[in-house]
Amino acid sequence: MAQMSATDKIDVSIEHKQATLDDGSAKKHPNTCPGCGSHYRDEELRVHLRVCPQCGHHFPVRGLERIEQLVDPRSFVEDETALRSGDPLEFFDLKPYTERLAEAEVATGLGDAMITGTGRIELLPCRLAVMDFSFMGG
Repeated sequence: MAQMSATDKIDVSIEHKQATLDDGSAKKHPNTCPGCGSHYRDEELRVHLRVCPQCGHHFPVRGLERIEQLVDPRSFVEDETALRSGDPLEFFDLKPYTERLAEAEVATGLGDAMITGTGRIELLPCRLAVMDFSFMGG
């Protein structure tokens, strides 16, 4: 076993499940269960299909992850990837709708709230249309 020298550093940082924001208010980690307070790593939540094994709380699931949960491995082929939401009504409230669309695309990496494509579920061909509510609430 190698000996540590005086210049070696040990990373002792921890992920606190209830960090604070700049204003001092409590900020819950997204992987902390609001039902029972249990904290999970991303991989743990993925294995449990984003359901808390302690209390059964259902965490939000992004669209592509839901597709991954449903279809046979590597069988999903997304289509209409160039399709983007439009603003035919030229909607405006506090900011233009086109600006909101651009922000949602940057934040989520999606061009629209709807993800469509083909895949297989237990070897049977299927067509999927899945909404991702992180894109402007779907």
